[in-house]
Amino acid sequence: MNKTIVHCKVITPLFMAGADQRKPEIRVASIKGNMRYIWRIIQRASNITELREAEGVFFGNAYGGNKTKSSMVKMRIENMNTTEGSVNMLPHRKLHDYDGNSSPYFAPAIKSGGTFDLVFTSFADVELHIEYIRLYVITCLIYGFGRRSRKGLGAIDITGICGVGEDEVDYYFSGATINLNILSKFNAKYSCVNNNVKKITDTNTNGASIAYYPYIEKIEIFGTKFIPDASKIVGRMGIALHNAHSKPFLGMIKPKRFAASTLLSVTPWNDKDYCCVVTQLHCTEDFDDVERENFYDDLYRRV
Repeated sequence: MNKTIVHCKVITPLFMAGADQRKPEIRVASIKGNMRYIWRIIQRASNITELREAEGVFFGNAYGGNKTKSSMVKMRIENMNTTEGSVNMLPHRKLHDYDGNSSPYFAPAIKSGGTFDLVFTSFADVELHIEYIRLYVITCLIYGFGRRSRKGLGAIDITGICGVGEDEVDYYFSGATINLNILSKFNAKYSCVNNNVKKITDTNTNGASIAYYPYIEKIEIFGTKFIPDASKIVGRMGIALHNAHSKPFLGMIKPKRFAASTLLSVTPWNDKDYCCVVTQLHCTEDFDDVERENFYDDLYRRV
Protein backbone atom coordinates (compact mmCIF):
# COMPACT_ATOMS: atom_id res chain seq x y z
CA MET A 1 0.00 0.00 0.00
CA ASN A 2 1.17 3.52 -0.80
CA LYS A 3 1.05 5.94 2.13
CA THR A 4 2.00 9.62 2.36
CA ILE A 5 1.61 11.98 5.32
CA VAL A 6 1.47 15.71 4.53
CA HIS A 7 2.06 17.98 7.53
CA CYS A 8 -0.13 21.09 7.33
CA LYS A 9 -0.46 24.42 9.11
CA VAL A 10 -3.42 26.80 8.94
CA ILE A 11 -2.01 30.26 8.11
CA THR A 12 -5.22 32.25 7.54
CA PRO A 13 -8.56 31.56 9.27
CA LEU A 14 -10.34 28.53 7.87
CA PHE A 15 -14.13 28.87 7.54
CA MET A 16 -15.11 25.26 6.87
CA ALA A 17 -17.93 23.25 8.43
CA GLY A 18 -20.26 20.33 7.84
CA ALA A 19 -24.04 20.24 8.24
CA ASP A 20 -23.78 22.35 11.41
CA GLN A 21 -22.33 25.64 10.20
CA ARG A 22 -21.76 26.71 13.81
CA LYS A 23 -19.16 23.99 14.29
CA PRO A 24 -15.88 24.51 12.34
CA GLU A 25 -14.53 21.28 10.91
CA ILE A 26 -11.73 20.31 8.51
CA ARG A 27 -13.52 18.00 6.10
CA VAL A 28 -11.82 15.66 3.62
CA ALA A 29 -14.78 15.96 1.22
CA SER A 30 -14.35 19.73 1.06
CA ILE A 31 -10.59 19.43 0.53
CA LYS A 32 -11.08 16.95 -2.29
CA GLY A 33 -13.74 19.19 -3.86
CA ASN A 34 -11.27 22.10 -4.10
CA MET A 35 -8.58 19.76 -5.43
CA ARG A 36 -10.98 18.64 -8.13
CA TYR A 37 -11.64 22.24 -9.13
CA ILE A 38 -7.91 23.00 -9.32
CA TRP A 39 -7.31 19.86 -11.40
CA ARG A 40 -9.85 21.12 -13.92
CA ILE A 41 -8.37 24.61 -14.25
CA ILE A 42 -4.89 23.12 -14.74
CA GLN A 43 -6.16 21.39 -17.90
CA ARG A 44 -6.93 23.03 -21.23
CA ALA A 45 -9.28 20.45 -22.74
CA SER A 46 -11.26 21.47 -25.80
CA ASN A 47 -13.44 18.36 -25.47
CA ILE A 48 -15.45 18.34 -22.24
CA THR A 49 -16.34 14.64 -22.61
CA GLU A 50 -12.64 13.75 -22.69
CA LEU A 51 -12.07 16.02 -19.69
CA ARG A 52 -14.75 14.20 -17.70
CA GLU A 53 -13.29 10.81 -18.63
CA ALA A 54 -9.80 11.85 -17.49
CA GLU A 55 -11.26 13.33 -14.31
CA GLY A 56 -13.06 10.06 -13.64
CA VAL A 57 -9.80 8.11 -13.89
CA PHE A 58 -8.19 10.48 -11.39
CA PHE A 59 -11.01 11.03 -8.89
CA GLY A 60 -13.49 8.26 -9.58
CA ASN A 61 -16.90 8.85 -11.12
CA ALA A 62 -20.62 8.22 -10.73
CA TYR A 63 -21.64 7.84 -14.34
CA GLY A 64 -23.57 4.64 -13.67
CA GLY A 65 -23.24 1.17 -15.13
CA ASN A 66 -19.93 -0.64 -15.17
CA LYS A 67 -17.95 2.60 -15.40
CA THR A 68 -18.88 3.71 -11.87
CA LYS A 69 -15.94 3.57 -9.49
CA SER A 70 -14.58 5.28 -6.41
CA SER A 71 -11.33 7.19 -6.14
CA MET A 72 -8.23 5.00 -5.99
CA VAL A 73 -6.63 7.31 -3.41
CA LYS A 74 -8.14 7.77 0.04
CA MET A 75 -7.58 10.73 2.35
CA ARG A 76 -8.06 11.19 6.08
CA ILE A 77 -7.22 13.74 8.78
CA GLU A 78 -4.98 12.84 11.71
CA ASN A 79 -3.19 14.59 14.60
CA MET A 80 -5.37 17.69 14.63
CA ASN A 81 -4.14 20.44 16.92
CA THR A 82 -6.40 23.38 16.14
CA THR A 83 -8.26 26.14 17.96
CA GLU A 84 -11.79 27.21 17.09
CA GLY A 85 -13.33 30.61 17.66
CA SER A 86 -15.29 33.51 16.21
CA VAL A 87 -13.15 35.30 13.61
CA ASN A 88 -13.73 38.40 11.50
CA MET A 89 -14.22 37.19 7.92
CA LEU A 90 -13.68 40.71 6.53
CA PRO A 91 -10.45 41.92 8.18
CA HIS A 92 -9.94 44.72 5.64
CA ARG A 93 -12.86 46.65 7.17
CA LYS A 94 -10.79 47.65 10.18
CA LEU A 95 -7.84 49.03 8.19
CA HIS A 96 -7.37 52.80 8.11
CA ASP A 97 -7.57 53.16 4.32
CA TYR A 98 -10.81 51.20 3.96
CA ASP A 99 -13.67 53.34 2.66
CA GLY A 100 -17.02 51.67 3.22
CA ASN A 101 -19.17 49.87 5.77
CA SER A 102 -16.78 49.27 8.65
CA SER A 103 -18.88 46.64 10.43
CA PRO A 104 -16.94 43.38 10.92
CA TYR A 105 -18.50 40.04 10.06
CA PHE A 106 -17.71 37.37 12.63
CA ALA A 107 -18.20 33.66 11.94
CA PRO A 108 -17.01 30.37 13.49
CA ALA A 109 -13.61 29.36 12.14
CA ILE A 110 -10.49 27.35 12.75
CA LYS A 111 -7.94 29.95 13.79
CA SER A 112 -4.54 30.54 12.25
CA GLY A 113 -1.68 28.52 13.70
CA GLY A 114 -3.46 25.19 13.96
CA THR A 115 -1.84 22.06 12.57
CA PHE A 116 -3.02 18.73 11.19
CA ASP A 117 -1.80 15.83 9.06
CA LEU A 118 -3.47 14.84 5.80
CA VAL A 119 -2.87 11.15 5.13
CA PHE A 120 -3.07 9.76 1.57
CA THR A 121 -3.33 5.97 1.11
CA SER A 122 -3.84 3.90 -2.02
CA PHE A 123 -3.21 0.63 -3.83
CA ALA A 124 -2.98 2.61 -7.07
CA ASP A 125 -0.01 3.02 -9.36
CA VAL A 126 2.71 4.90 -7.47
CA GLU A 127 2.83 7.72 -10.04
CA LEU A 128 -0.92 8.27 -9.74
CA HIS A 129 -0.60 8.33 -5.97
CA ILE A 130 2.16 10.94 -6.17
CA GLU A 131 0.07 13.02 -8.57
CA TYR A 132 -2.51 13.36 -5.79
CA ILE A 133 0.20 14.79 -3.57
CA ARG A 134 1.28 17.19 -6.31
CA LEU A 135 -2.32 18.32 -6.78
CA TYR A 136 -2.79 18.98 -3.06
CA VAL A 137 0.46 20.99 -3.09
CA ILE A 138 -0.76 23.15 -6.01
CA THR A 139 -4.16 23.62 -4.36
CA CYS A 140 -2.47 24.90 -1.20
CA LEU A 141 -0.20 27.24 -3.18
CA ILE A 142 -2.79 28.97 -5.35
CA TYR A 143 -6.12 28.44 -3.62
CA GLY A 144 -7.32 27.48 -0.17
CA PHE A 145 -10.25 25.79 1.54
CA GLY A 146 -13.60 26.80 2.99
CA ARG A 147 -15.47 30.07 2.53
CA ARG A 148 -13.70 32.95 0.75
CA SER A 149 -10.93 30.62 -0.36
CA ARG A 150 -10.62 32.66 -3.58
CA LYS A 151 -9.80 35.71 -1.46
CA GLY A 152 -6.95 34.44 0.71
CA LEU A 153 -8.80 32.77 3.57
CA GLY A 154 -8.40 29.08 4.38
CA ALA A 155 -4.75 29.11 3.29
CA ILE A 156 -2.65 26.07 4.25
CA ASP A 157 1.13 25.91 4.56
CA ILE A 158 2.65 22.48 3.90
CA THR A 159 5.49 22.07 6.40
CA GLY A 160 6.66 18.62 5.37
CA ILE A 161 5.91 15.42 3.44
CA CYS A 162 6.69 11.91 4.69
CA GLY A 163 6.28 8.64 2.84
CA VAL A 164 5.73 7.88 -0.83
CA GLY A 165 6.77 10.87 -2.94
CA GLU A 166 8.62 12.76 -0.21
CA ASP A 167 11.78 12.92 -2.33
CA GLU A 168 9.95 13.77 -5.56
CA VAL A 169 7.44 16.48 -4.71
CA ASP A 170 8.67 20.04 -4.20
CA TYR A 171 5.97 21.72 -2.13
CA TYR A 172 7.36 25.24 -2.44
CA PHE A 173 6.51 27.70 -5.22
CA SER A 174 9.80 26.80 -6.91
CA GLY A 175 8.36 23.39 -7.76
CA ALA A 176 5.05 24.64 -9.13
CA THR A 177 6.05 24.48 -12.81
CA ILE A 178 7.07 20.82 -12.61
CA ASN A 179 3.96 19.87 -10.64
CA LEU A 180 1.65 21.72 -13.06
CA ASN A 181 3.15 20.08 -16.15
CA ILE A 182 2.94 16.59 -14.66
CA LEU A 183 -0.71 17.17 -13.75
CA SER A 184 -1.61 18.63 -17.15
CA LYS A 185 -3.21 15.90 -19.29
CA PHE A 186 -4.32 17.96 -22.29
CA ASN A 187 -2.92 21.05 -24.01
CA ALA A 188 -1.66 23.26 -21.17
CA LYS A 189 2.12 23.64 -20.90
CA TYR A 190 3.53 25.75 -18.09
CA SER A 191 6.84 27.56 -17.93
CA CYS A 192 8.53 30.28 -15.88
CA VAL A 193 8.62 33.73 -17.48
CA ASN A 194 12.18 34.92 -18.12
CA ASN A 195 13.44 32.11 -15.90
CA ASN A 196 11.76 33.87 -13.00
CA VAL A 197 10.07 31.41 -10.63
CA LYS A 198 7.85 34.21 -9.35
CA LYS A 199 5.67 33.98 -12.48
CA ILE A 200 4.37 30.92 -14.32
CA THR A 201 2.26 31.08 -17.48
CA ASP A 202 0.40 28.68 -19.72
CA THR A 203 2.51 28.69 -22.88
CA ASN A 204 0.30 26.55 -25.10
CA THR A 205 1.53 27.09 -28.68
CA ASN A 206 0.37 23.93 -30.43
CA GLY A 207 -2.65 25.54 -32.05
CA ALA A 208 -5.17 23.53 -30.07
CA SER A 209 -8.76 24.72 -30.05
CA ILE A 210 -9.80 26.92 -27.16
CA ALA A 211 -11.34 25.37 -24.07
CA TYR A 212 -14.61 27.12 -23.21
CA TYR A 213 -14.31 27.00 -19.45
CA PRO A 214 -11.92 28.66 -16.96
CA TYR A 215 -8.32 27.48 -17.11
CA ILE A 216 -5.07 28.92 -15.78
CA GLU A 217 -3.41 31.65 -17.81
CA LYS A 218 -0.79 32.72 -15.28
CA ILE A 219 0.25 32.35 -11.65
CA GLU A 220 2.31 35.09 -10.06
CA ILE A 221 3.81 35.99 -6.71
CA PHE A 222 2.59 39.53 -6.26
CA GLY A 223 3.90 42.60 -4.49
CA THR A 224 7.08 43.40 -2.61
CA LYS A 225 6.00 42.99 1.03
CA PHE A 226 6.82 39.71 2.75
CA ILE A 227 5.54 39.61 6.32
CA PRO A 228 5.25 36.97 9.07
CA ASP A 229 1.50 37.50 9.61
CA ALA A 230 -0.40 36.02 6.67
CA SER A 231 -3.71 37.53 7.87
CA LYS A 232 -2.32 41.04 7.29
CA ILE A 233 -1.86 40.18 3.63
CA VAL A 234 -5.51 39.05 3.49
CA GLY A 235 -6.59 42.42 4.89
CA ARG A 236 -4.62 44.31 2.25
CA MET A 237 -6.03 42.04 -0.45
CA GLY A 238 -9.50 42.80 0.87
CA ILE A 239 -9.23 46.54 0.29
CA ALA A 240 -8.13 46.04 -3.33
CA LEU A 241 -10.99 43.57 -3.81
CA HIS A 242 -13.45 46.02 -2.26
CA ASN A 243 -12.32 48.80 -4.61
CA ALA A 244 -13.02 46.57 -7.64
CA HIS A 245 -15.86 44.48 -6.22
CA SER A 246 -18.31 45.18 -9.07
CA LYS A 247 -15.98 43.92 -11.80
CA PRO A 248 -16.80 40.64 -13.62
CA PHE A 249 -13.34 39.11 -13.13
CA LEU A 250 -13.98 39.28 -9.36
CA GLY A 251 -17.50 37.85 -9.55
CA MET A 252 -19.76 40.74 -10.57
CA ILE A 253 -23.32 40.17 -9.36
CA LYS A 254 -25.32 42.45 -11.69
CA PRO A 255 -26.43 42.17 -14.45
CA LYS A 256 -24.88 38.68 -14.49
CA ARG A 257 -23.40 36.49 -11.76
CA PHE A 258 -19.88 35.19 -12.33
CA ALA A 259 -17.47 33.10 -10.31
CA ALA A 260 -14.29 35.11 -9.85
CA SER A 261 -11.71 34.40 -12.55
CA THR A 262 -8.94 35.96 -10.44
CA LEU A 263 -7.91 33.82 -7.46
CA LEU A 264 -5.96 35.26 -4.54
CA SER A 265 -4.05 33.25 -1.99
CA VAL A 266 -1.26 33.46 0.58
CA THR A 267 1.80 31.24 0.39
CA PRO A 268 5.13 30.99 2.25
CA TRP A 269 7.97 33.10 0.87
CA ASN A 270 10.55 31.60 3.22
CA ASP A 271 10.58 29.92 6.63
CA LYS A 272 9.06 32.95 8.38
CA ASP A 273 7.39 35.25 5.82
CA TYR A 274 4.35 35.00 3.55
CA CYS A 275 3.36 36.65 0.28
CA CYS A 276 0.39 37.13 -2.05
CA VAL A 277 -0.19 34.78 -4.99
CA VAL A 278 -2.50 35.70 -7.88
CA THR A 279 -3.87 33.13 -10.33
CA GLN A 280 -5.53 34.50 -13.45
CA LEU A 281 -8.01 32.25 -15.24
CA HIS A 282 -9.15 32.44 -18.82
CA CYS A 283 -12.66 33.90 -19.01
CA THR A 284 -14.93 33.50 -22.04
CA GLU A 285 -16.99 36.53 -21.03
CA ASP A 286 -15.85 39.80 -22.58
CA PHE A 287 -14.72 42.45 -20.13
CA ASP A 288 -12.30 45.33 -20.02
CA ASP A 289 -8.73 44.09 -19.48
CA VAL A 290 -7.76 47.63 -18.45
CA GLU A 291 -9.98 47.29 -15.39
CA ARG A 292 -8.23 44.09 -14.38
CA GLU A 293 -4.83 45.70 -14.85
CA ASN A 294 -5.98 48.63 -12.67
CA PHE A 295 -6.97 46.12 -10.01
CA TYR A 296 -3.56 44.45 -10.25
CA ASP A 297 -1.83 47.83 -9.87
CA ASP A 298 -3.84 48.59 -6.73
CA LEU A 299 -3.22 45.12 -5.30
CA TYR A 300 0.51 45.32 -6.06
CA ARG A 301 0.81 48.59 -4.13
CA ARG A 302 -0.89 47.09 -1.09
CA VAL A 303 0.84 43.71 -0.88
